[in-house]
Amino acid sequence: MIRFLLRVVGVALLAGAFASAVIDGTRSIAANALLLTPFGDACAYLFPKSFPHWRSFVEQHVGAWAWDPTLIRFFQFPTFLVLTVFGIICMWASKKRPPPIGYSSRP
Repeated sequence: MIRFLLRVVGVALLAGAFASAVIDGTRSIAANALLLTPFGDACAYLFPKSFPHWRSFVEQHVGAWAWDPTLIRFFQFPTFLVLTVFGIICMWASKKRPPPIGYSSRP
């Protein structure tokens, strides 16, 4: 069941990455320059009420070091790249393990 859910989440993330790449490509062609949507801008668009509070939550529960050098740089990555990486990780985690070699399956 968890394998199935991971597979569904992985496919959804990869579909979002493809849609983000198409949107960035269309904007880049229209502007005649390379335009990539940062992941932080996508999160701010998807979660307009809760995203501004993420900073205070991270600084209180994890520490100020986690927000400033780490998450700020993470939110500057292109959206399609972040979604692709997480989608591939979910797909990789949901694959079946190969049967062990050298063990008999007979009782």
